[in-house]
Amino acid sequence: MTTTLTHNSFLSARRACALALCLALATPLASASSLLRLTIDELTAQAEFVFQGEVIAVQAQRSGGRGLVSTFVTFSVSEVIKGSAANGELELKFLGGTLDGEVLEVNGSRLPRLGERGIYFVESVTEDLINPLLGWSQGQYLISAIGGFEQVTTVDARPVIAVVPAGSPSPAPLSSSGRRLSPLQIADDPTAASGIITTQNDEGGISPDSFKALLKTLLP
Repeated sequence: MTTTLTHNSFLSARRACALALCLALATPLASASSLLRLTIDELTAQAEFVFQGEVIAVQAQRSGGRGLVSTFVTFSVSEVIKGSAANGELELKFLGGTLDGEVLEVNGSRLPRLGERGIYFVESVTEDLINPLLGWSQGQYLISAIGGFEQVTTVDARPVIAVVPAGSPSPAPLSSSGRRLSPLQIADDPTAASGIITTQNDEGGISPDSFKALLKTLLP
């Protein structure tokens, strides 16, 4: 059995109480509107914890008073960009997952996968949220290797070729000598924050170190 939950907005749907209200009102849920688009500046400023890490464990369990399926994801934290990690590992809870033949899906919310590496913007490490990553997919950027070169991509595998903070006059790549900026594309759907410039071709994205260096300049 597969159950799909939709979101009304990022601000209202990110908390479990909003989900419970939606479940009580109707089945299926009302049609969804888009998540609010965040800028890279807002992601960095509003996230409680920003880190680079790798998913080392994924486990689905029932949780909460309704016994809904949730997925507990454990990350090995390799570098802290903002905030602190007590022991080098972090467990985050995501609503949804697969357990005993039951599939619970939350539209627009992607579950991190075992073995993936990335840079993650955590809204809260303690609150019980539908998705603990700020902006959902806007708050997770994956690290992949092409030809021995590590690059940053969106969750839908579009290479990030530049990061443009709010107020910057023009997009410029970070340490990406020889890489072309054309064509430039920003997704219409919220899989990347505003200011994250991506491409659909295979020319390669900026390095994790370049991406992190830009984020650190945005810290207060």
